[in-house]
Order: sequence, then C-alpha cells, then structure tokens
Amino acid sequence: MGSAAATRALRKVGRRSVPLLPAARGQKPAAEEPDRPRGLRQRKKENRRKEILQVANELFRKHGYPSTSMEAIAQVADISPNTIYNYYRTKGQLLIAMIAASDESFLAKHSEVSDRDDAIEFMFNFLEALAKHSLGEIDKNTWKHAIAQTMVREGNEDISGDIGDINKRLIDVMEENLALLKRQGYLRPSARPESLASMLFDFHRILFIRLIVDENIRWKSYRTILHSYVVAGLIREAATLTCEGSK
Repeated sequence: MGSAAATRALRKVGRRSVPLLPAARGQKPAAEEPDRPRGLRQRKKENRRKEILQVANELFRKHGYPSTSMEAIAQVADISPNTIYNYYRTKGQLLIAMIAASDESFLAKHSEVSDRDDAIEFMFNFLEALAKHSLGEIDKNTWKHAIAQTMVREGNEDISGDIGDINKRLIDVMEENLALLKRQGYLRPSARPESLASMLFDFHRILFIRLIVDENIRWKSYRTILHSYVVAGLIREAATLTCEGSK
C-alpha cells in the first residue's frame, strides 16, 4: 500500500477504536486483570474462618473445651455443621488454629527488628510479652487442652503445618533481634543467634507449659524463673560485651 492509500485508510478509521491484532504464534497473550470475584470470595472465606475461631474461643471460655461441640460452634456462628467441617476437620484442629492466630497477632506487633541495648533484658521482655499475650488471647483451661492436643498429635498434619510454621516464625524474629544485638556489640562475635534463639524458645515452651499445668506457679514466680533461664542462656555470650559497653 502506497503512502497516499495508507493516509486515506487512516482517515477512514478516524477516532474509532482499532481492534487488537491477534497474538503472533508462540507469543503469550497480555496478562488479564486480576480475578476480583475470586479475591472477594477469598476475603469472605478468611473472615468466616476468623469468625469461627472467635466464636469457638468465646464458647470455650464460657462452657469449657470438652463441653463445646463443633455443632454448637456452628450454630452460634450461624453456619451449618457441614460448613464448619469444611474449615476445620476436627475440634482439635480448630484449637490449634486458634493458637496459630494468637501467635500471628503477636507477631504483627513484635516482628519488626529495632535497636536494642541489652540482650538479656530484650529476650526476657519478648518472651514475657509472648506468654502474657497467649494467656490474654486464650484462657488457661483451654490452654491445658491445647497442650494435650500438641503432645498427642505431634507430627500429625492437623498441627505440623500451623504450629511448626508459627514457632519457626517466632524463633526467626528472636534470631533477627539477637543478630542485631551481635552487630551492635552486645553479644560476642562468636555468638550464634540461630542456636541461641532456638534454645531460648525451648526454655519458653517448657516454662509456659509449667505455668499452665502447675497451679503452684504464679505469674510472679514465672517471671523470676523466666529471667533466670534467659540469664543462663545468654550470660556467657552477653556479659563481657555488656560490661565493655558500659565503660
């Protein structure tokens, strides 16, 4: 087509929109817009999941874990029994999901690494805050059943994903903060933040279980023991450089 013919063709088109040419062979089509309805369905599903956990938590507090059935939770949540089982196959799985949600809300407030000036006090405050948050979100009697669930079903698919992942995230946050303290000179150069974080988190788990199951341990005693655990875990790594930092 000559230049004059081309000009006439363009004039005919005028302001009309030109249809897109088909993609060449082997060429990927342009990316489509996000599926908005699917995103909306996903948000509704997540909101329903949160609502089920909230209702279950309230009923566990009021009637106790053993006396609360999945059907009762479904009734208060205004859903059918079949629907609740689409979200949680067992009441034990629901309980574990409740713990995971509690830890998620804790991480939302404490996951950001910021400047610290004392390794021992930071780790003590972090673990104390975690225990306080856990008891605020889930009552002590429900925790007793939760601990039993994790012990009996350890390694089962019901808990290995949620509990394993959430514990790893907590340990990772602790490790990141310990690594920052090391860079700032408050831990020895030879300190291993990963090992320290895992050890201190194990201390936390053991002591938290004692706090739940042993009626003789009160909060004041728990804090004293926790502080001694943290000191024992970090004193060799933190003491010398803490003294140097105070010179």
